[in-house]
Amino acid sequence: AQYFLAQALSKTATGGVAWRVLIAEGVGSVIFGMAVAAVLYKDLEVSKKAAILAVGLFGGITVASLASNGLLNPAVAIATRSVSWAYIAGPVIGLIIGANLYNVIFSDTPVWVNASAVKKVPAKAKPKTKK
Repeated sequence: AQYFLAQALSKTATGGVAWRVLIAEGVGSVIFGMAVAAVLYKDLEVSKKAAILAVGLFGGITVASLASNGLLNPAVAIATRSVSWAYIAGPVIGLIIGANLYNVIFSDTPVWVNASAVKKVPAKAKPKTKK
């Protein structure tokens, strides 16, 4: 990044938790997390999966870059010396929320369905044999 910008990346989070960075990284990661969940839950061709991931990643980075460096990955934050709790917690929390939000909105059977509330279908009775 330094090569393209002709300067070092600036730290947008300094000490403590920078709430705007945490929220920006979190919202961007929610978008990307929903795209990842869509790829995992849907049975699609590889080209469609790649397109969904590309759109989700681009959308997530675009939203996150409005108030942060738009990294969406704690490892990249460490590599670019943008280390703070906001760059670590934001993407982790955002991905968890995004994947679960996709599950809640689009999945046929949401995860939180109570197993005891589901009607159980009795097993087929074995035919009686004459002795």
